[in-house]
Amino acid sequence: MASRRMLKKAIRNVTDEILADCMAVSLTGDADETRLAELAAKALRLEKEYVARVNHTEPGSERLFYKKLREKLEAEANSIASDVMVL
Repeated sequence: MASRRMLKKAIRNVTDEILADCMAVSLTGDADETRLAELAAKALRLEKEYVARVNHTEPGSERLFYKKLREKLEAEANSIASDVMVL
């Protein structure tokens, strides 16, 4: 990644997309509202955790650290997004 700022922006964009999906599903009226609230809270915790991890980078192996961070973020975000779409 070119900079920490861009990575943080990408993290926020991912969680914003998940929250937008939660809102879209809640507007249909068929979904379980408590489950949607839990998934939205999980997305917000995901954003907070990953932005904090970017702020405290491991010295020495930054490239590997960021690669692992992006992979883990992608996996967790995909998990939450798929849970939202199932509702």
